[in-house]
Parts: sequence; C-alpha cells; structure tokens
Amino acid sequence: MYNYALAYHYGIGINKNMEEAYKWYLKAYKKGHVDATNALGNCYYYGEGVTKDLKKAFVYHKEAAEKDNMYGLYNFGCYYYYGEVVNKDYPKAVELLSKASEKGHIESTYLVGVCYRYGRGVNIDHQKAFEYFKKAAEKNHSDALNELGLSYKDGLAVTRNFKMAYEYFNKSATLNNKYAHANLGDCYYYGEGVETNYDSAAYHYNIAAEKGHV
Repeated sequence: MYNYALAYHYGIGINKNMEEAYKWYLKAYKKGHVDATNALGNCYYYGEGVTKDLKKAFVYHKEAAEKDNMYGLYNFGCYYYYGEVVNKDYPKAVELLSKASEKGHIESTYLVGVCYRYGRGVNIDHQKAFEYFKKAAEKNHSDALNELGLSYKDGLAVTRNFKMAYEYFNKSATLNNKYAHANLGDCYYYGEGVETNYDSAAYHYNIAAEKGHV
C-alpha cells in the first residue's frame, strides 16, 4: 500500500496524483506503516492531496516521531525549531533533531550544528558545531559547507585558515548557495585565501544578490 502511494506521489509508472497518494498513505497508516504516518503529516503540511492543515500535520508528525521514525523526528523537531503550531522551544528541537541526526538525517545534523554554533537550546560549543557541520558537509549539504568555511575564516574550533575557508565557500557555491557566493565575494575582494580580484568579487556578489542575499 505504501509503495502504491509513493507511485502516485512521484508519478512512478503512473500519472502523479496526490489525492490517490493520500488515500493509499491513509490505508497504509491504518495498517501501522510508520513512514505512511509521516507522509500523511507531509500531505497536511503542504496541502498535497488534502486541504492544508498544520494542526493535523503536527499530530501525524508527532505520532511518527513517537514511533522513532527518522523523518518524523525531523519534522516534529522543526515545529519547535521554527515555532510553527507551537511556540519555539529550542531545547525540545535539539532533542528531536539530535535523534534524527543519529539516524542519518542530514538536514537535522546541520540544524543541530546551527544550535551549537549560535547557542539555540544548548550552550555555544564551536567544537560540536564544527563536528555536526562536517558530518553534514560530507553529504554535500551546501549550508554546512558554508558554515565550515566560516569556521576556518573566523577560527572557530579550528586554526584560522583563509585558504581552507575559500575552498569550503567554493564547494558550497558550486551547489548554488547564496551565502557562499557572498562569502566568496569577500574572499576575492579582501584577498583572503585567494588573490585579490575585484571582477571575481563582483561576479559572486552579483550572484548572491540575484539569489536574494542582502
């Protein structure tokens, strides 16, 4: 049932139809399928196949998290991280996202790193932040790569190294990260980790601006 729902969801072998996907997710859910529980939460969260309803999404994601589902833990954690449906609660978010990270969820790994970097729900710990960012960066998470660049630029948990900072910013920029493009612009403008090149600086600043970087 769940695989049939996925087929309708992503148009695998049949035309994409979110209404049908929702129906089959619901059938799988009633049979106790945990991934279907999380998928129903997603349907209500994004309004795919059903009318958007964040409160119902919250209930399904909560149930998936309570069943130790990796995606459920991430989604449930995000309600507390971003303050949707419930008030922001960074300690609760860190607890849930850390569990998802342990199961291999890359975005959760990155967000836990952010919490340690900026002291959200935990004490600031640049070493732990670096470790989480490094783990996410190994899976080509563009924001994590950019954060590693900042770690080397500012000497957070590592020896300051502008060349390494440039390399991480460059890797992140190749993944179309607007913050990395802005940071690359700084590298070229100030000659940090690379020779000063105002044309290259302008090029990266322009890309960052076009992507919405202020």
